[in-house]
Amino acid sequence: MLSTVFKSKNQLRKEVCRMIKNSNKQKHTKSKQNNVSKL
Repeated sequence: MLSTVFKSKNQLRKEVCRMIKNSNKQKHTKSKQNNVSKL
């Protein structure tokens, strides 16, 4: 039981990390697009 809870917590952390990375990527691409449109 405890091990499964720990596992799920690890999984959650991974998911959160992935989400953060994805959002960061999107921000980067958006800023890039903005720069291009300014040109």
